[in-house]
Amino acid sequence: MIIFQKRERFRTPKDGFTRDFLRFSMKMYYPLEIEEVIARMPEVAEVCVFGIWNEIDGDAAAASVVAKAGCQLTANQVLEFVAENISEDYKQLHAGVQIVSNLAKNLNGKVKRHTVKEEFLKATGQI
Repeated sequence: MIIFQKRERFRTPKDGFTRDFLRFSMKMYYPLEIEEVIARMPEVAEVCVFGIWNEIDGDAAAASVVAKAGCQLTANQVLEFVAENISEDYKQLHAGVQIVSNLAKNLNGKVKRHTVKEEFLKATGQI
């Protein structure tokens, strides 16, 4: 049995923890699916993918990417790489890509996806 808590998270009583997923154009997928593809780029040090909600399609995927030291990386390179390596349209980065110097993390070193998303929204002028 799955208990829905919010639009982006669900909790299964069996495992007792939440998992993030995105729902775009009535299809669900995990941000990790896109993160794994972007992480294969030789210029990428870290990546965080999250959903930006819109009323028409749902969660449009967006990414904040940290480039490796000494590497030149643009948002267009990331968008093209994802388009070449992921065939499904609903898994594309429809909300865009932001190149950042670092990702917000908690004391354990885990990326704080919600904080990264807020920084993306501020940088793009959406809040």
